[in-house]
Amino acid sequence: MSNAIERAELTEGDLVSPTWGKIKRHLDSRLAHLREQLEQDVSEQKSARIRGQIAEVKLFLGLADDRPIL
Repeated sequence: MSNAIERAELTEGDLVSPTWGKIKRHLDSRLAHLREQLEQDVSEQKSARIRGQIAEVKLFLGLADDRPIL
């Protein structure tokens, strides 16, 4: 079993589609909200959970990049 993540590839058409636009706006908004939560006085456990959520959102946003997923 491989630990590599299979990278989803989006075409130029995918990236200019109305659906990707909606998804990207949602993810950008979610990322801003999570970052605001992280600025609050939260427990270490909650901070770790929020940081994990931020990483996942960034992973999805990264689908539009040419960079490999690490």
